[in-house]
Amino acid sequence: IHRRPTCPLRRIPDVAESRCLAMRSFQIRPILSSDDRMTLSRVYEESWKSAYQGILPQDYLDTIPTGFWVDKIDQPQRQTLVGLFQEKFAGVCAFGPARQPVGEEWAEIYSLYLLPPYQKQGLGRELLKTAVNILTTQEYDRIFLWVLEENHPARCFYEHAGFSATSCFSPCTIGGKKLLQMLYVYPPHCSPPSSLIS
Repeated sequence: IHRRPTCPLRRIPDVAESRCLAMRSFQIRPILSSDDRMTLSRVYEESWKSAYQGILPQDYLDTIPTGFWVDKIDQPQRQTLVGLFQEKFAGVCAFGPARQPVGEEWAEIYSLYLLPPYQKQGLGRELLKTAVNILTTQEYDRIFLWVLEENHPARCFYEHAGFSATSCFSPCTIGGKKLLQMLYVYPPHCSPPSSLIS
């Protein structure tokens, strides 16, 4: 049970549907038990190979195993939205309670990935907006997410969507390369969780 917000999250405002969205007829819905996890894992796999090209070692990206995300999709408390185009997976957004001990008022966007042909069409913003609005109804005060410092397109995306960069960083190693993750928070300019301040 979460506390009533003292500083309620603002819903990401609805905007006029873009021409691309109207033309492409995307659909967003929660994941179903009948959805094929191997096919959904492919969204992660192909998105990683596209989004992290030049950031992660190429040999690592080239050897991501098929089905690598299958066992992660149904982790406890993980909520997943899928974006579909013509009944096929085009994107995925996972979110839920913060995975680190930061206080019950905080939720976390775990991941947001789109297949390359559907990027920059408005689907990513709609998935993120829907996730934020769901977390709002679940009475979370604030939301955070991590973005690789070198991933400038993703950073710009989240900033345009209303998230604010903080001065908090977390080191990580992926594919043998040492990287930094940047903490982003929502609502804009709210104080980050004290336990994450380095």
